Amino acid sequence: MSTLAQDIAGRAATAGRTPEQQAAYERLVGTAQTVNEQREAGVIDGDDTPTYVQVNIGRNIDDAPMSAANWARFQGEAQYAMHAAGAAWVSTHLGCGSWVDPQGFTVSEESAFLSAFGVIDLDILRDRIAELRDGWHQDAIALIVGSELI
Repeated sequence: MSTLAQDIAGRAATAGRTPEQQAAYERLVGTAQTVNEQREAGVIDGDDTPTYVQVNIGRNIDDAPMSAANWARFQGEAQYAMHAAGAAWVSTHLGCGSWVDPQGFTVSEESAFLSAFGVIDLDILRDRIAELRDGWHQDAIALIVGSELI
């Protein structure tokens, strides 16, 4: 088992998650292990062009913020999703964002922007983000992809 997969598995064993969240987390562990093994064996094909990716998540579930412990766990799982897709490092930036709800009201909430630059498997990242969105009951999680360097 790779170091990343071992680290994820160790954290998963100590986290208090709902069954849905635990299932999503276990899929992340499997994905990280598989990707790392395929990289080590030289099996992974595809574009080796480094790409900038940013994943934006919000703290609220419906109209209320999740607990501090769950917010930290959610951020960690988003980071591991990026690692599973190939990110060697992930930088997290905390802030506050706002959006307009269906009734036209502006809703403000804490947010985190997780960014990385490297050879990223976008299909894996999209799948993991969808699992996180469903497991954490989010309306949406933003994925920003770009490759232009100046």
